[in-house]
Amino acid sequence: MISPPFVVFQIAHVIREIRMFQQTPYSFEHNPRVGNYILSRALLLGDEDLYQRSLAIEPRSNRLSSSFAHSAAAQQVAAAAAAAAASSSSHEK
Repeated sequence: MISPPFVVFQIAHVIREIRMFQQTPYSFEHNPRVGNYILSRALLLGDEDLYQRSLAIEPRSNRLSSSFAHSAAAQQVAAAAAAAAASSSSHEK
């Protein structure tokens, strides 16, 4: 069993790291193409579509689905998202 002082030390270490990363200033350059992609209305999905995609990844009847079924559904959703992004970028040009 792990001793409590060791656990406290680990927690303190993690908190110090979080604080360090929160205080680090990041300088990002504005990229209009990325901004347009993120704000594109073509990528917005309705509640029903989001729900159906959620069910494709994790069906209600089988919450403990096999990793194959999970990865296959995730690949289908990723392919649909990529197609939507490609469609969106072709409309921007």
